[in-house]
Amino acid sequence: MLGFAVRRNRPKVLSKAGATGPGTTKQSVCNDSGGLHLSSSSSFIICDSIVGYPIRHASQGFQDLLGYKASECVGEGFGGRQLRNGLQQSSEFKNLAKELGLNELEMSNSIQRMAQAADQAAQSAASDGAANLSGQRSPLLLATKKTGELFVCEISWRKNTHPSLGWSYHAGLLRDVSKISAARLLVAASQETTYQELCNEWADTLAPDLGLPKLSEKLGSSSQDMHAVAQKMWTDELTKETGKAKTQTRRADASSIWSRSTASTLASVNASTRASHHLGGIFAR
Repeated sequence: MLGFAVRRNRPKVLSKAGATGPGTTKQSVCNDSGGLHLSSSSSFIICDSIVGYPIRHASQGFQDLLGYKASECVGEGFGGRQLRNGLQQSSEFKNLAKELGLNELEMSNSIQRMAQAADQAAQSAASDGAANLSGQRSPLLLATKKTGELFVCEISWRKNTHPSLGWSYHAGLLRDVSKISAARLLVAASQETTYQELCNEWADTLAPDLGLPKLSEKLGSSSQDMHAVAQKMWTDELTKETGKAKTQTRRADASSIWSRSTASTLASVNASTRASHHLGGIFAR
């Protein structure tokens, strides 16, 4: 998810017209194996299915992608509010908007449109259920790495229920969309029509040309992998809480694991009053 259009060695963008072209370079790549199942480089998160979707687990691919350690991700939330706040405070974003000749209204429209898309993606996963999400399109979003670098990504959400434990959680899968420049997305998002056209172009043309499946399909096909990660996460949290070694076998009541681990997460989030960085321009308290 590299926003190569705003790197130090990027080509100068002279106008909005110039930014609405192909918006690609020879360096444009996506860190996706193209398969339907998770790989070691897959960027995903597992979150509580509550308001704000606090992160409980961040994959190594997610950490590598955004430049954050797992400890910096856990407890952080996801939503349009965080995306909005992150971009509004980003000097890279302001510099790019100025370079493109966007006025204040166009900047505001771009931020608001992507923030709404981020919220709708998570909310639809919560309301529609897993069965209705296989063909769902993923929104394109503009966010930042820990270094402050802008990047383009898409995200798909799925609300899963563990088949044997019965616990629900939100799984989010992110994909690098450096095939599309940050400049092009920023301009397109200033208008609803052009934003939807760009999202459709990525889903219908650019991604298939790269041999990439729909992100929602990849997420749906990875349910068993997600369940395994979630179960290990819950078990590890319980083991840590009880002070026992992770390798020790312990038979625990399911509701006990869930209630303790969730209560611990919520307590840590509610008790924290420190100013928080904007994790990827999307993930923040």
